[in-house]
Amino acid sequence: MRHGIRAARCASSAPSRFLLTTAQRVPSEGYHVVTGADAGLGLATTAALIEAGSTVVLGCANASRGQALAQKINAVTQRRSAIVCSDDDLDLGSTRSIAAFCDGLRRQLQQDGSRLASLVHHAGVMGLGKYTPTADGDETQWAMNYKGPFRLTHCLWDQILEDNTDVLCLTSASHCAPNLPLDFSMASSCESTYHGWRAYQCA
Repeated sequence: MRHGIRAARCASSAPSRFLLTTAQRVPSEGYHVVTGADAGLGLATTAALIEAGSTVVLGCANASRGQALAQKINAVTQRRSAIVCSDDDLDLGSTRSIAAFCDGLRRQLQQDGSRLASLVHHAGVMGLGKYTPTADGDETQWAMNYKGPFRLTHCLWDQILEDNTDVLCLTSASHCAPNLPLDFSMASSCESTYHGWRAYQCA
């Protein structure tokens, strides 16, 4: 890979400026996948990449919302700046959903004769009030913030190697909380012992 796997922590005071500066150094050719592209830093990342001339594949938990966003973006830019490659929601807590998204992305890349330029992991959840399992039976924050991005990267690994893809993770600084032990039991704790914020910090 050109730059290897990198983790980018964006200061909350000026994320847009940081992201635009970073995006301007990213080659505009090829497609850039952004998960959670319709909200927060995912939306800011999408906007920065498109402003730099890139084409973004929107990975959204709500596919209808992603399609509506793509239509708005393309109407403003007057080009095919944003793409939704599947009619299905991208659920990072579901192995089946991740596989379906990857299949749709490969078909889109082949159909358009393009390459996967970057994979930007942003989608996640934060501070759930109660223990909530995913479709695969994992604790939701652990699954969506950690296992899901890993599974998505692994599922696209052959494509990543072939296309020399950059893989980036937009992450929180909450893991830096003082005196926080690395407690992987948070990933499987039962409802009676569950603490949403500690689980989020560990994930």
